Amino acid sequence: MKRMMTIVLGVMFLVGLGGMAVAGSLDSPGDPSAGSGMYTLSQIYDYLNSGTEATPIAGFQEPGSAPGSTMRTTKQIYDDLKAKYDLCPATAADVKSGVNYFSTVSGSWGVRTGTYVTPQAACAAKSGYWAATQLTYPDDYGCWFLPPSAGASCTEVCLAYGFASCVAANWNDDTSCSIWKHFGGTSSCASYADTMAPISYYGYKYRAAGVNQVCDAKLAGARRLCLCNP
Repeated sequence: MKRMMTIVLGVMFLVGLGGMAVAGSLDSPGDPSAGSGMYTLSQIYDYLNSGTEATPIAGFQEPGSAPGSTMRTTKQIYDDLKAKYDLCPATAADVKSGVNYFSTVSGSWGVRTGTYVTPQAACAAKSGYWAATQLTYPDDYGCWFLPPSAGASCTEVCLAYGFASCVAANWNDDTSCSIWKHFGGTSSCASYADTMAPISYYGYKYRAAGVNQVCDAKLAGARRLCLCNP
């Protein structure tokens, strides 16, 4: 009898433990309080890989405290990285031609190749001459051209060489006519107070007066040196 009672009590004890093991709901106890949401590693990966911005998902409610100070949450990782990327809005036009860079601009995310060409290189590519302008920085150098025929205005010359416009300012060759000589000019070099200069007209003239160039001016029989916006 005593043995039977022991067996019965043992079975009842095991049944009780089994009930404790399966008791209670395994569902989430509810949404977390505001601000406790976390990003998933997948969201962080998508942002780093393709620039896809994310919204924090519902975070945990238990345990009652976040990881210790030796850890960084995925939200911290995402926010810190995004803040750094937002400081790097470079486009291809900002980076030297042929140089790879990582674009963080929406629509062109990832490794890209720069397209920026220095003004000197752009000038040389169009057979121009990069030289002093007698102006002040940053316009102290520019792209010079000498048209093959007489009678053209500098506006026409610049457009013919693929530039948007002539520089309408107080630019000029130097007093030794070095730019004219660069293009093969061999005639005399003298000053001439005229908005048409620098020109070659019965001998080369550099403009001595402090008058801005008139980009649209032209004179039959004269080839003007022209300064174009690179």
